[in-house]
Amino acid sequence: MTRRLVAAGLACATFVLGSCASGPQSRTSAYLPARLGGSISLTDCRDWNDTDARDRYQVIGALESFYGGPISSGQGSAARTAPGPVIAPDDAYALFERACKPSYAAAFKLYKLYGRAAAFTGSPAQPAP
Repeated sequence: MTRRLVAAGLACATFVLGSCASGPQSRTSAYLPARLGGSISLTDCRDWNDTDARDRYQVIGALESFYGGPISSGQGSAARTAPGPVIAPDDAYALFERACKPSYAAAFKLYKLYGRAAAFTGSPAQPAP
């Protein structure tokens, strides 16, 4: 039963997040423990408000891993790949604290909040050393 739920969560994350960016779909850090919704596509403000700082930074790390992955543009000889925009972890934490505070925000999806903010304020992800 648990494997079926995990498989369903992975399929959902691949479908939902796969349409948001291009690049490898094997970013394992994009998946979270079940207590956090199972994947970043399911994690919402209710989860954010019900968890501790350690788990919150795990959510932020998963979002950074996903959105900071390679994005391809162009075709043929004009094709290029660059890292996607990310938000500094402390800035992302502050964003979620503000956005998730109102009671009406309980169902807001964190990946949507992060992606939209990163598109306007983020900087390209730095390659891992």
